Amino acid sequence: MFGSEIAAARLGAPIRPASVLIHLGGNASDRRELIRQGRLRKDERGMIRIRPAIWTNSPVPAFNETVPRLLIRAGLLLEDDPRIDEIRTQFFGDNC
Repeated sequence: MFGSEIAAARLGAPIRPASVLIHLGGNASDRRELIRQGRLRKDERGMIRIRPAIWTNSPVPAFNETVPRLLIRAGLLLEDDPRIDEIRTQFFGDNC
């Protein structure tokens, strides 16, 4: 499932994602399959991050799958970017 900037964009936030956060459930073979299908290569400065999910989901996220809005907001709070702060405030109606 997608989180952070990409999830906010999929839900209609006016943002052009600079990074992709994927919450992936399952085992190591599911992770390898996602990496293989996505043709991903390790890059410490890359824009794609894969984190283990605390829930169960399919090994490869469907096009519109996003994490719950609470996790999207939490992911955006971690970004150190004033542009994202403004978008988060408009999208979620908060001033954190």
